[in-house]
Amino acid sequence: MGLINLNHPAHFIGIGNFNLSAGNFIIVVTMFALFFLAIFLPFPHGKNKGKSKSAQKHDHTLGGHQ
Repeated sequence: MGLINLNHPAHFIGIGNFNLSAGNFIIVVTMFALFFLAIFLPFPHGKNKGKSKSAQKHDHTLGGHQ
């Protein structure tokens, strides 16, 4: 016995000629939500905030050179 009883007809969501099963609809909505969260949430920053790699390369204080 599984967690979900699969011995029944599937539930479909239909718009015109387009049909989508309820399970696939939930997966598609979850994927879109995660996609938009990944785009709009800020990325974590490291120790050198606001400095590009080229600026870090020319910054003599990081390497200990004078």
